[in-house]
Amino acid sequence: MYIIRYQPKNIQQMNVIYGRVSTPKQKQDTQLKEGTKSFIDVCSGSIEFIKRPLAQKLILHLKSNPGTITTVKDISRLGRNTKDLLNTIELFNLNKWTLKILNPGIETNTPVGKLIVTMLGAVYEMELNNIKERTQPGREIAKLQGKYKGRKKGTKTESKELL
Repeated sequence: MYIIRYQPKNIQQMNVIYGRVSTPKQKQDTQLKEGTKSFIDVCSGSIEFIKRPLAQKLILHLKSNPGTITTVKDISRLGRNTKDLLNTIELFNLNKWTLKILNPGIETNTPVGKLIVTMLGAVYEMELNNIKERTQPGREIAKLQGKYKGRKKGTKTESKELL
C-alpha cells in the first residue's frame, strides 16, 4: 500500500470533531462545539470505525483537508474494541492526520499516547463485555415474558439500512 502525501506550504489549519452516540435518544450536544464541523455517528461502539457512515465522511474530509485536526471527547467515542481502536489510530498516524483525545488529554502520534490508548481501549472493551454480561439475564427474562423479541432470525438487513 502506498500513501501519497501532498502537503502544500500554506495549509490552513482546521478543526473538526468526531463523536459517536449509541442511540438516537442520547444527547450529542456534549460532543459538539459551536462553529466547528462535526461528524457524529449514531451506532454501537463495537462497529468498526471505518465502517461507520460519518467516520467515512470524516476520512474523505481529512484526505481533502490535510491540515485538519480531529478532536474526540473520549477514547470510547472512537470505539470499544482495542484492535479496531489501534487500527483507527494507525490510520491517522500513517496519513499524518492529527487526532486529539480530550479525555485523557493526549495526541495519538506519540509513544506515550499510543500506550495510553492501548490500555484504555482494553478497559473500554472489558466494560462493553461487562455491560453485555449484566444485561443478558434481563433480556432472557423479557424474552420469556414476550416483551423483547429482538431481530428476526435470519435477518440480513445491514446496519446502515437498520439505522
